[in-house]
Amino acid sequence: MGRCPTSGQPRILLEDAQREEVGRQLNDKYLPTMLGRLEVVLAATAGPYYCSALTICDLASYVLIDGLLHENYCAGIARDVLASCPALREHAKHVGEIPAVRQWLARAAADR
Repeated sequence: MGRCPTSGQPRILLEDAQREEVGRQLNDKYLPTMLGRLEVVLAATAGPYYCSALTICDLASYVLIDGLLHENYCAGIARDVLASCPALREHAKHVGEIPAVRQWLARAAADR
């Protein structure tokens, strides 16, 4: 389940069997479907962004995809969930190379 936005603590603690089932559902059904939809939208754009310029959508997508690629977004999510999403992987790489994004990441890392 999600985390509290202020404390970072899990909202609802799950039993091991529940956690395994949630992971299975996310890896096998939910994430492939949702990421596939994002892949279609992104692949249909003319440029490197979801819209004509960098927007909050691109940044939110970057945080999700980069976290999934580096296995630090959510425990138990299979890295290969992005195997059929080359446009999303390329988008995350592109956004992650933007100097302002790199600065933002460096500040966030220093605050931890």
